Amino acid sequence: MAVTVKPIPSSFPCPSGTIFTLPTKEDLVNGINDISRIPGELRVFLVEIGDEITQDAKDEIEKTIEEIEDFMESLGDLLSPYWEKGTIRNWQKEANDAITELLADFHTYIPTKIAEIISKIVPITFTISLFGLSIDILRIFDKEYQKELKDQIGGMTPDFKNKLKELEEDLKNDRITQEDYDKMIQELMEGKSKIIDKFFNLIPESLRGFDGEKYGLKCDEWKAKMTFQYIKTQIKEYLTNSLHAVFGKLIKIFDKIWKLLGLPNLVSLFTKPDIGAIIDGLIESAVEKRKKIMEDLQKPLLSDEDKEKLQKELDELGAGIIDDIKNFSIFGFSISSIMGEIDKTVISLEEEVTEMKLALEDFVQNWQKKLLFEWVNIVKKFFDKIGLGKIFDFLTLTFCDVLKILGFPFSINVKTPNIEGVTTTAAA
Repeated sequence: MAVTVKPIPSSFPCPSGTIFTLPTKEDLVNGINDISRIPGELRVFLVEIGDEITQDAKDEIEKTIEEIEDFMESLGDLLSPYWEKGTIRNWQKEANDAITELLADFHTYIPTKIAEIISKIVPITFTISLFGLSIDILRIFDKEYQKELKDQIGGMTPDFKNKLKELEEDLKNDRITQEDYDKMIQELMEGKSKIIDKFFNLIPESLRGFDGEKYGLKCDEWKAKMTFQYIKTQIKEYLTNSLHAVFGKLIKIFDKIWKLLGLPNLVSLFTKPDIGAIIDGLIESAVEKRKKIMEDLQKPLLSDEDKEKLQKELDELGAGIIDDIKNFSIFGFSISSIMGEIDKTVISLEEEVTEMKLALEDFVQNWQKKLLFEWVNIVKKFFDKIGLGKIFDFLTLTFCDVLKILGFPFSINVKTPNIEGVTTTAAA
């Protein structure tokens, strides 16, 4: 018996898609997941046949596990604050969320830079109020500024940090008992949860996840992360609307040039559909059936046979819910083509449904922006005539280009484990 692992390349793929081709996170996330799975696979191997191999082989396995785990932790450090190491550790979710945010910043970076230059001719406000936060869009790509915003959303206020530090020191120096510490920590965490909920409850109800309402999974950390991801979609919407308005003003300012060129009218922005409500409508019946089954599973006198039967029904309903969402398409694109095919081993229904909703919400914003800049390409000679043609060079930037600007670490300094009698390498 041996563990078959995928060969680890020397670097992550650098995605080449532009804002017109709408790249996915598929290759990067799957590349990270392939590496993240190896320690778990080796540990399972040790449990199953550890007694049948030599101590030297065991030592080599442990060394390999440590090397890969160190690599994953260092990757998380390099990608901070995009990569958040939660209390509940899940490398695959952490990686997926990090690349999701990086992809969102790719779609935000280009219109931000274009708007920044245009604002020298037609004023654009870059400080906006969202969810009670005053957000400086021009600083949104700064890692420290992102961390500051995430700390506010996640309840990691200076007061919280100071109280936590104080309690830990009091416990360490025997100024309070363990019982008192536990009680005060609980109160502190409850206050933190209230701050998270204050922001989280401003997300449209149909898009919310991880609150335990529909699928039974509640997680404050993931709620806070979701809030920040949603805020980024709103920043993107603001930028698209602002640029659309500015283009209209420029046409009026230089109306003589515009008329002489005989160009098509400024593209109209469409009314954004309520993605969350649409998806909820698709799966409403299945979700209600699932709730009923989960209630039945809690009955104390339920036999093992009935439990097994209900669990099977629950799993089938969950798979059906995912299939219903995957079959949904918008602007001719399915959720699979929007997100890419992500190979996951650890997933919950709550996580998957919420991620799909947010991906669709974000895609609508990206599609709006795509239509606007396709119009820009058609009428670019107008912008050339008024001296603004060069600013649209940003439109040629790829996802790869922006990842490099944002500091993504493409090199992989860990090798494919090659342990005699333990690992085999899958075909590349």
